[in-house]
Amino acid sequence: MLARKRKIVLQAAQHGATKHVEVEAWNGIYAIEEHRRSQGKTHWRANYTRRAIANRNGDIVSTVDDTVSRAAPTDGFQEMIDAGLEEFLWERLVLRFPEQFSSRAIEQARLRLNE
Repeated sequence: MLARKRKIVLQAAQHGATKHVEVEAWNGIYAIEEHRRSQGKTHWRANYTRRAIANRNGDIVSTVDDTVSRAAPTDGFQEMIDAGLEEFLWERLVLRFPEQFSSRAIEQARLRLNE
């Protein structure tokens, strides 16, 4: 598991993010991609999420905010918890950096994580 987490972090570092919150957001994307590949989906990528980031001129923080603010969790939410990758959840990210996110995102993150 440690090697897998290291790979996730190394991949995310390639994006040239300048803020810690951005780096951790990319970690979340690579975590779900790595998990799904380990489940046999060898070429699976988070294309919808990547397009959403591109549509916001690369603003991953606003993408995280919009995604976490939704009433329903993403498809990968429970999957990442079950895989032991909870630390990479965007909901965790929102709670680690609350000053970067809307009150709605913070509220939804707390509700989903029962905090």
